[in-house]
Amino acid sequence: MSTSELDACLLVYLALFDEYQSQRSRLSSHLSRGFFKLAQARFATGRTFGSDQYDARMKPTCRLHSIDGQWTAATEKTPVATAATTTLRHRGQAGRSHERGSDEKVEAKEGHERTERDPLRWFGVLVPSQLRESQAGFSAALEDIITLDNIVRRINMAEQKVRSLRALHGEAEEMKTN
Repeated sequence: MSTSELDACLLVYLALFDEYQSQRSRLSSHLSRGFFKLAQARFATGRTFGSDQYDARMKPTCRLHSIDGQWTAATEKTPVATAATTTLRHRGQAGRSHERGSDEKVEAKEGHERTERDPLRWFGVLVPSQLRESQAGFSAALEDIITLDNIVRRINMAEQKVRSLRALHGEAEEMKTN
């Protein structure tokens, strides 16, 4: 058992801790920006943006998945068909009048799904730019939180390894003295 292995583990631990501190400062700045822009949007419109103002059938736009103890975020974007693509898909059936009405329903249904997926659309069509910037800040903060949690897991693993190497190094030192 050499001390170089212990030194290498300590360097990894300190590098992870440094990464953790820089990521914490990034998270702090993204959250500050998100809340500041939200306050500006409230001031610009004269109304609040909260849970009382949006639809109760809200669905998440991002889900977290754990793969081998590491978190990843998967953004759920629903593909929205435009009127041109829907028309092209059903152009062979466009001559029939009863089918034409169902095409319009498909377009309206897919357009409605798009409105449900973008949380900013719950507050109207013309939302203030500060509200969009606030959403971007909070989305970046979510990514930072995921990264922070993954770093904390790696720090804990490195700490356990350092402790086990120290214990082994301590035992080796005891055997040398006896």
